[in-house]
Amino acid sequence: MAVSAMPAQAPATQTAPAAAISTMISTSSGIRRVRANFHLDRDAYVVVGHIDADGEVRIVYPASPDDSGFVRADKAHHTDDFFAGFNAEYRARARDRADVHGPWRDPNSYDGGLGYVFLIASAHPLNTDSLATKGKWNTYELDSENYLRDPRPDVNDLASMLGGDNKTAYSVNFAPYYTALYTAF
Repeated sequence: MAVSAMPAQAPATQTAPAAAISTMISTSSGIRRVRANFHLDRDAYVVVGHIDADGEVRIVYPASPDDSGFVRADKAHHTDDFFAGFNAEYRARARDRADVHGPWRDPNSYDGGLGYVFLIASAHPLNTDSLATKGKWNTYELDSENYLRDPRPDVNDLASMLGGDNKTAYSVNFAPYYTALYTAF
């Protein structure tokens, strides 16, 4: 009887995995905590980031730069709850934004225009080396004018840096406002 050899690993697809992301926001004593929930249509390498009211970007998943961020598509995934800033910072940013742009709601933001949670999913390992120092994720500040206008181009630049030149191999999604679940703790 002949035994056929199975490949050790099937070649990774070149197209981006489809992903969905949502958030749960808790506030207490002026402190905002967020938990991101996400699901993928197939196995992928994932980075989840948060942009706070001051335009500071933090990687919240994977928890450590030593983790590749590989997740299976057969279940829902989530980040740990993380500190997302103080409510007073968000109120101040809302006033600044209204002064510059007038009142509006950004559907790509989990809170309508000030806090953003994004997911980058790739069929291939993401190059996260430049985002970490000594085993800890670095933080980055977006230019405040760009952040007030729209942070998506900066996040897309980050995705390109992590995922490479083939823009069809990775996807970028934001946790939309209408899926956010606010709770008190």
